[in-house]
Amino acid sequence: MQVLEDPNRLFLSSPFVKHEVSPKALFNRRRGEYRFYEKYFRRAVMFTDLDSILRLASTVTSKFRGFAEPASHGKRDRGGIPQSRKTSWSRH
Repeated sequence: MQVLEDPNRLFLSSPFVKHEVSPKALFNRRRGEYRFYEKYFRRAVMFTDLDSILRLASTVTSKFRGFAEPASHGKRDRGGIPQSRKTSWSRH
């Protein structure tokens, strides 16, 4: 957690990220991870301008077409790895 103590760092996030990761850590009883998120989000500048977030997401999506599609589509990225493959944090 030392990186969070560095006064020369600026952390950016959005409420979408906070509401995605914090409950997941609590649900999976990963208290250390949850504490990290709480500390991070207390320090982070929250980016709440929805129009700007969506505009940036569209820009990123257009640059990385196949990579930005949701994993539920089950498509393969350019490397041939199924995007629908579960991550290490997903529940089975």
